[in-house]
Amino acid sequence: KFPDLQSRIVLLPSGENVRARAVVSSSGTMSLACALAGLPGMIAYQAHPLTYAVARQVIRVPYIGIMNLLLGRALYPEFIQGEANPDRLSRALLECLSPGRREEALLAADELRATLAQPAYTSAAKRVLEFLGLPVYNNPSTDSSRTLPRKNAKAD
Repeated sequence: KFPDLQSRIVLLPSGENVRARAVVSSSGTMSLACALAGLPGMIAYQAHPLTYAVARQVIRVPYIGIMNLLLGRALYPEFIQGEANPDRLSRALLECLSPGRREEALLAADELRATLAQPAYTSAAKRVLEFLGLPVYNNPSTDSSRTLPRKNAKAD
């Protein structure tokens, strides 16, 4: 159905430098690296049906892609299990080649870099508290609106 696409796809060994206009990746660190490079792309993932069924019962997240989780939106569309078929992937790959998708990927790369550059106490822990619906306080050493009682402090 897409004869011109087959001649334009190149598979490279892990660790090779990549020059690409779009990528199809698994959900791991390679997809994050491609997103940080500003490359438009998608995630394709297939696991053994039993493995997938168990994982769906144990892990409840809105996305499996690292960058999608960090951004809270599907920068890279995710094609999981039966959705990861040649017809859907080739159509999505062609959509990735549009100029608008490249611009979106470049802006998201900046957003990802800013998210990853946050100190640990303001990123992971804050996101967990927000997810659990618990109050989030800034770093006590820099937040004058919330002071914690000092140990051994004398009462006035």
